[in-house]
Amino acid sequence: MLRRKVATLDNRFVKIEEFKGEAFDLALSFASGLPKITIPINQTTHMNRFWGHGWRIGSTIRLGMNERGVWVELIFEKEHPRLRTEGKVIGIDRGFRKAFVTSDGQEIGAELRDQIRRKDKRSKTAHSHIKTELFRHLKGLRLGGVETIVLEDLRYIKHGKRGTFSRQVNRLLSFWSITRARDWLRCWCEELGVRIRFVSPYKTSQRCHRCGKIDSRNRKDERLRCVSCGYEDDADHNAAKNLEYLGLAGVYSLRLLPN
Repeated sequence: MLRRKVATLDNRFVKIEEFKGEAFDLALSFASGLPKITIPINQTTHMNRFWGHGWRIGSTIRLGMNERGVWVELIFEKEHPRLRTEGKVIGIDRGFRKAFVTSDGQEIGAELRDQIRRKDKRSKTAHSHIKTELFRHLKGLRLGGVETIVLEDLRYIKHGKRGTFSRQVNRLLSFWSITRARDWLRCWCEELGVRIRFVSPYKTSQRCHRCGKIDSRNRKDERLRCVSCGYEDDADHNAAKNLEYLGLAGVYSLRLLPN
């Protein structure tokens, strides 16, 4: 069964050129493998976001058909930027109650938790709304002067832990769209030339970044209070600082980091 009527056509089948006239901006000319036809199109608001900002229209398009008719997708391309060689390293912790917390004090998604509580988990529009709002908040992440971002590798966060997470935690995890947010952040950093490193989150939430003491009693809910030195901090910010230290330390683990 053909589920999606979509074809990807490169420059062997289609040419994208300026429209020879005044009514339209561009023209798609089909020649090889299809009836000779020209489709005139105008620039859209979405296209104007890329036009003239270092992006160019690629030579490949996607042509598809649905219940409303035939549609065309243009693909914009950009030169791969050079990776930054100078700047600071920041850690970003992905929490349950806040989507992202950075080691330099930025919080992303904290205000979305109340919206999630009011949403129906089974509603597709609810997930779409939270995802859109999360990406909108991520765009406000300040990465000026940042060379490297250190993130937790959460691919196996639920592996072997079936039934150990509360209903509220599972609900937050489903709305946070961790994988999609990670992929969006990776694409954005690639565009900015910022490096991304993924490290093991083992004990990052239980280690006091001030004195280095690792103890499960250090953390209670959203707060961290070190049983050794008495230091208090937001638990997610403390974990982000430990991720920053791991990024600076390279191959060393938390237990090998100096206090």
